[in-house]
Amino acid sequence: MKDSLAAVIVAFQPKPQQLMQLLDALAESVGHVIVCDNGGAAWVAGVRRNVVYVSMGGNVGVGAALNAGFRWAHRHGYAWVVTFDQDSAPQPGCLPRLTHVLRTEGETVAAVAPMIRDARSQRLGPLVGEITAWWRRPKLFLSDGVVAPLDHAITSGMVVRLDAWRQVGPFREDFFIDYIDIEWCVRARARGYRILGVGGAELLHELGERWLFLPGGARVAVHRPERVFYELRNGIWTHRLARDDWRWRLWHWWIGVKKGLFYLLFLPERRARLRAMMAAVRAVWRSAGDLR
Repeated sequence: MKDSLAAVIVAFQPKPQQLMQLLDALAESVGHVIVCDNGGAAWVAGVRRNVVYVSMGGNVGVGAALNAGFRWAHRHGYAWVVTFDQDSAPQPGCLPRLTHVLRTEGETVAAVAPMIRDARSQRLGPLVGEITAWWRRPKLFLSDGVVAPLDHAITSGMVVRLDAWRQVGPFREDFFIDYIDIEWCVRARARGYRILGVGGAELLHELGERWLFLPGGARVAVHRPERVFYELRNGIWTHRLARDDWRWRLWHWWIGVKKGLFYLLFLPERRARLRAMMAAVRAVWRSAGDLR
């Protein structure tokens, strides 16, 4: 596994102790760790023999950083790349389980994903299964040994087959942040690839900047209002690009309407969120002729 798997970490103003813990966790599982620095991580250069430091020359976004790491891994002969945010940590056995599924399920699998456990609450979050009904978000809690098809995987902890990355194409750099993983998975599935979730493989990850707890025990990850712009703009772009998958488009539209109303009715800083949403719609309108 180690000779076939490289890790790419997208770093932006990382906490040194947190990033070092991730590097330690990867030391025995991957051949190289490529740290793509969007700012504030120059100190990583030289800290480990298998760590490759790539300066992005400033904050160029998640997609550009991922693509830089993938190109390095491709040039150096790796078969798979596992991607991480700087605040994540694979749990024991996570990466061997993921790569085992890549080996056994065949070349139609573009990527595999672990179960995500929130680092703050220690609660296990669901994966999003294949969309079968536009009004329902299929939430999957996979037990050990169970493998199931997904609609998409989140960036952190996703293991991507490099052959599939070359066929599907690079991550969208113009998205900057948000929906980069979802949009790539939409493209991969449109080409006939599968995205699989793997039970028993766990990743510790900070979901959102904080949690909002709702009546009945439900909880929602909350981001800053500035993130709403990228989430809505990139969500609309992805929606328009997924022209041939009507079931997914209906589901995505319904999810988007509910999320937008929730943001405006229940989250703090409503005016800032509304301004961000309006700016996103204007950006989509201006770029209507450029989408491809």
